[in-house]
Amino acid sequence: MAVCVATYRQPEGLRELLQKLALQEFARDDHPRIDVIVVDNDAAGSAAGVCREFLGRRWNWHYLIEPRRGIPQARNRAVASARALGCGFIAFIDDDERPSACWLHHLLRAQTSFQADIVQGRAAPLFQPRPEKWIVDGGIFEHMHRSTGDRLDIAATNNVLVKSDVFARLGGFEESWALCGGTDSLFFSKAARAGFRIVYCSEALCHELIGPDRANGAWICRRALRVGITLSQVNLALDPGWKTRFGSARLGLRLMLEASARLLLPPSWGDCDLLRLRARKLCTGAGIFAGNLGFKYQEYR
Repeated sequence: MAVCVATYRQPEGLRELLQKLALQEFARDDHPRIDVIVVDNDAAGSAAGVCREFLGRRWNWHYLIEPRRGIPQARNRAVASARALGCGFIAFIDDDERPSACWLHHLLRAQTSFQADIVQGRAAPLFQPRPEKWIVDGGIFEHMHRSTGDRLDIAATNNVLVKSDVFARLGGFEESWALCGGTDSLFFSKAARAGFRIVYCSEALCHELIGPDRANGAWICRRALRVGITLSQVNLALDPGWKTRFGSARLGLRLMLEASARLLLPPSWGDCDLLRLRARKLCTGAGIFAGNLGFKYQEYR
């Protein structure tokens, strides 16, 4: 199997991730061949030095440069490399994630237990340092949390295991969305519609590092806007037509109206935390409406 990491100018975060991958633990009777594939999306090859540190260690380490800017371009390069190596399974993890000691073991076990084509692991925030109370209490960075074996209709590449057959049938990630984000949502939504089985595995835990550059109101609102845009774009890509556009427009307007009305009602004016959460909802609604009109936000430019 292959573990694929797309990275861009995050040497320290990448080093910590690769150290965690090198220490993955498996059951005594389970000794899979692991190919770790790092795709550097920096044409200058800024991650080369970090990757050289792991050559000769446990597992097989591969370093590639994808000069075309874009997350889907980097991930597609990783998929092509994994398939060329004959890997039957492809796991994805981000360079700001820290997997638990038995992360891969749990993903593989869940795949076998539930005969899944795709296994979504659990991601939990790890704040450095701890942010304002409203961010933690509001669950801003919490991801879906289900029971192991629950069927899903979507997944994300921050912590996922995929049968390579899925890529053989569906192709790769949408490269026209290079710097916009959301290509994993589109790909896995297509996979679910094509009949591939996606299940959740709570034991396959990764922690996502959240620093002050993201744990703040401005970033959170920008992300809410982008998430809303992505939701509209994915829905339109799957079901183009006026019915989908009408549904997205109605949802976006409803969220904006609800958030706007509540911003004007007491005790909102005296509750800054509540105001921030409602502003986030307003941005999500605005994003859904804007995406429905074809607006794109290049979050990763």
